[in-house]
Amino acid sequence: MKIVSWNANCKFRSKLSEVDALGWDILVVQECENPHNSKDIEYKEWAQNYFWVGGLEYKGLGLFMPVNLEAKLIGQNPMPNKYFITVQLSNGIQLLAVWTQAGSQSSAGYIYQLWEYLKSNEAIFDWDNLIVVGDWNSNAIWDTKRRLGNHTDVCNLLSSKGLVSCYHAQDNIAHGEEVDPTFFMHRNPEKPYHIDYLFAPNRFVSNTERMEIGNKEQWLQLSDHLPISYQLSVGWP
Repeated sequence: MKIVSWNANCKFRSKLSEVDALGWDILVVQECENPHNSKDIEYKEWAQNYFWVGGLEYKGLGLFMPVNLEAKLIGQNPMPNKYFITVQLSNGIQLLAVWTQAGSQSSAGYIYQLWEYLKSNEAIFDWDNLIVVGDWNSNAIWDTKRRLGNHTDVCNLLSSKGLVSCYHAQDNIAHGEEVDPTFFMHRNPEKPYHIDYLFAPNRFVSNTERMEIGNKEQWLQLSDHLPISYQLSVGWP
């Protein structure tokens, strides 16, 4: 099962061919338009099986799936204006799509929202079959900004449930020491950060597969983020 996540930096409806070329089975897109209310016919026809959440119709979080895959929403969101989608797939997998946001208070923004969401749904998740993927807007280098619910706290919680980061596991890279950026602030090549992640149960992570991160020269023409993708060892569909 190949999962792709990409913050499209808006106007996703005009970037469908580029993302489809990645050959996804499950696609998570941040900063995309709500297909239901879109006036773009091609986009509406393309988005046949999806969930979407957002505060603005042109800028939300979308989870897109093949038409033959059944999924139902699960979980509860303590911050309904923030962006998480959790689904139970028909193949037994639970998938949590993530796009964290700034908060009304800095201490409650970004990674802290994911921390609260995970804690609120701790008893609901099937941790042995849970995949967490998306734009966290976070890195361990910013841990000192929060006393509780920082990047390391979230990673430690996921680790305690048996989940690993596909990128960090492949070369035993520590959080905060990433050498491959996924985001360039203002599309500036001199301002690189690693803030997009895919966590999965260890048995889904292959010794031969590697996290693919989009080519900077190609994708910075389309967004300030590069897509991440990984082929998980999961039966499909």
